[in-house]
Amino acid sequence: MATCDVKIAQAARILNVVGEYYGVKQDDLVGPRRPAALVEARTLSYLLLREAGFTLRQVAEMFGKSDHSTVAHSVGRLRAILRASPRRLAFVEAIAADCGVPLGEKCCECGRPLEAAA
Repeated sequence: MATCDVKIAQAARILNVVGEYYGVKQDDLVGPRRPAALVEARTLSYLLLREAGFTLRQVAEMFGKSDHSTVAHSVGRLRAILRASPRRLAFVEAIAADCGVPLGEKCCECGRPLEAAA
């Protein structure tokens, strides 16, 4: 399987797993609607896609956004919440494990580990 195919399959897996956890369809997850349950699931999808190595621009494009700043802001906000809430972090780690994506602190802009980005 080509690298591109692997990345596409990985993105689809992340969106499917997050959708299953939140009880939402993948089309709704990447769509424009913004009810609270979708926003939370979408934000987690952004984070997991970033952790999987997708760029901010790639993630934004997957969700039909013309600007990656929404993704950067959402990922940064969720990381702050996870640092403050061990219970929420455990929930996200379980979803990340199901997606096969290890969680680690990364810079929102460049995606490098925070230690390397500083």
